[in-house]
Amino acid sequence: MDLYEDYADEDFEALGVEIASLINNEGINTVVNQAIATAKEEGLEEAAFIVALVMVSADGEVPEEEQEYINQLSGALGLSLERSNEIIVELFGEEEEEEEA
Repeated sequence: MDLYEDYADEDFEALGVEIASLINNEGINTVVNQAIATAKEEGLEEAAFIVALVMVSADGEVPEEEQEYINQLSGALGLSLERSNEIIVELFGEEEEEEEA
């Protein structure tokens, strides 16, 4: 599913400006809570969780505070601990096994 397949570069730029404006006006917590509510309404809880996982792991490190954020996000999205762990293994399991070998 490609939610943004019809978006041009200009659309993404406009979206970035709009999000920055929302954060400046409403505050980051309000915007994040709004995004979580929307993900739940649209049935995109797992997709939102996966995006967050990819973002926090992009630099190759996941410090404790980012792990805590992921745990909190998982709960806020209504994902069980078991399902959250399954998603993490699906995304990163092979990489971790290769590193251990």
